Amino acid sequence: MPDLLDAVEDLLRRTAAEIVLPRFRSPETARFEKRPGDWVTDADLESEAALTAQLSRLLPGSTVVGEEAVHADPTVLQRLGSDGPVWLVDPVDGTANFAAGRAPFALIVALVASGTTTHGWIYLPLEDRMLRTRAGAGIRLDHGHRHRSESDAGGLRGIVPLHALPAAEAAAIRERSSAGLADLVPTMGCAGAEYPAVLDGRVDFVLFTGSMPWDHAAGALALAESGGRAAYLDGQPYTVLDESRRALLIARTQQVWDDVRRDLLEGVR
Repeated sequence: MPDLLDAVEDLLRRTAAEIVLPRFRSPETARFEKRPGDWVTDADLESEAALTAQLSRLLPGSTVVGEEAVHADPTVLQRLGSDGPVWLVDPVDGTANFAAGRAPFALIVALVASGTTTHGWIYLPLEDRMLRTRAGAGIRLDHGHRHRSESDAGGLRGIVPLHALPAAEAAAIRERSSAGLADLVPTMGCAGAEYPAVLDGRVDFVLFTGSMPWDHAAGALALAESGGRAAYLDGQPYTVLDESRRALLIARTQQVWDDVRRDLLEGVR
């Protein structure tokens, strides 16, 4: 049997090439809203079906929790708490971008055992960029892996989705940012792009207002393996088993996480 990291990487590349990319900007691609602002396309559905079948065969006895399967049947999410291996699948992360014909979007897979993420993969097909990680073995991120320092970057830079926060909280963060606490850049609308952006130093931190497991399991493991931190705003570390899907702050180091939480996001719940 091929190495698991290699096998899933190959599967993601093939799925993107055969299913996802041919539907990008295609007039024949069907798209609709599951709920306001939450898009799904036939690329999501077909990618998840293919990944589910192949991942199940790749690791006999495993089960799959896919984003679209959970939308159809929320009880599927309960599989995450099982003792056996569970694949987490986001067949097209950043679907709103994909449906609008813009970048970025990604395919994300993680492997979970007894509630702990053991492996993770994020593939950005338009960039042909792969992130892969295994617990205890570090990460591999295509096209370099360099953390920038505050001294060579002129201060902290990060992403906060102000549009998704209460008006008073957003206004306070804008004021602190304007005072020089951090340079805020626009959200990418794709967790699968924002985790690599933290890992390669393009940004220092990202605030997510929700934390569905298929968006974050792979990236949070990669951060942990590279000395970064993914934690809820109360300081508790990220876990795929959290049912409240709270706001999640990720940062390239523990110190950056602490500084951003204390100075920029004071009062944010």
